[in-house]
Amino acid sequence: MQIERRRVIVGTGTLAMTSLAGCLADDEEPSADGSDSDGGGEEGEPANQENQAPSPETAGISFPEPKAVSLDNEAQPDGTHDFSIEIENTGIEGDIGIMLVWLENPNDDIYGPNSAPVPETKRERFFSSGERRELSVTSGTRDGYDGYGFRMWATEIHVEIENEGGAGRVEARLMEGNEIIDDAELMMDAGVTISHAFESDFADVDLEKIDIEVVSAE
Repeated sequence: MQIERRRVIVGTGTLAMTSLAGCLADDEEPSADGSDSDGGGEEGEPANQENQAPSPETAGISFPEPKAVSLDNEAQPDGTHDFSIEIENTGIEGDIGIMLVWLENPNDDIYGPNSAPVPETKRERFFSSGERRELSVTSGTRDGYDGYGFRMWATEIHVEIENEGGAGRVEARLMEGNEIIDDAELMMDAGVTISHAFESDFADVDLEKIDIEVVSAE
C-alpha cells in the first residue's frame, strides 16, 4: 500500500499531480462445511480466539487530497511577488498545507537536491470535502533559481485497522522508506475494526515513499 506525493512544478505552464489510494484486506474463504476456515465457532470466530495474539490488517486509508487547479504569480512594486495556487480538495475534510519551493530548473523535483523550500511561506487551511479555493503567499525572488513550485500535503492521514485475531495491543507505523515518521500503540478487541489519525506537518516528507504498517505488539 502506497501513499503517493502530491506535487506541482511550474515553469512550462504545466501541472503534475499524483493521487493516493489504499487497499482493502481480503476476507477469508469459508471451509466446505460452512465453518470458519481456521476452525471457528458458530459466528465464524476462531474457537480459541481469546488465546490468540492480535492479527491486524490495514483496511483503508482516507485523507484530505489537494489537487492543483491553477497557479499564478504577480509582481509587486516593492520587488516581491504574490504567488497563488487554486486547490480543490478531492478527499475528506481537513487541513491542507502548502509551501513555496524554488527550483534551479523548472523541471527539477520539488523534493530534489536542486529545490529550496521557503519555510516562511508555509500555510495551512481547512478545506471541506470538494471545496475549491485559492491560497497565496508573498515572497521575494532568489538568485540562481529559474523556477518555482508548491509542495502540498494533508496534515492528517486516517487509517482503518481490522483485527482478525485476539484482543491486545497493536502498533501502527507511518513509514518513509525504512524510517518511522510516526507511530501509535492501540488496544483492539477481537474481531473489530478501528480508525486512527496520524496528524503531523508532512511538508518535508516524500509521500511517494510512505507506507503504513500494522503489527501485533503482543
